Amino acid sequence: MQGMARTMNAYIRNIANLAVRNAESRLAAYLFFQHDSHTQGKAQLNFLADSLTRVEMADMLGMTQRTLLRSLKSLEQKKIISLAKSGFVILDIVALRQIADGA
Repeated sequence: MQGMARTMNAYIRNIANLAVRNAESRLAAYLFFQHDSHTQGKAQLNFLADSLTRVEMADMLGMTQRTLLRSLKSLEQKKIISLAKSGFVILDIVALRQIADGA
């Protein structure tokens, strides 16, 4: 129960932080959070499986699908991520963290 409560609190903090950021920063924060939460205690994996559709992801991040796609393409053009068929490949975790932090 404590582990589940910690996980739930982390998700709640993440969602609250997303409300005050621009679209690219929100997306970067979401991807960084997913990377961080799925690689704890494991070797650093750079692939994130797509667990949400683009519609679901856009809704969750509070943006339109078009804005989500523009943000994904922007991160891809900056060589921070690479879009794969079934998810995302994190190419530059440091840069992703900086964008997520609003830098």
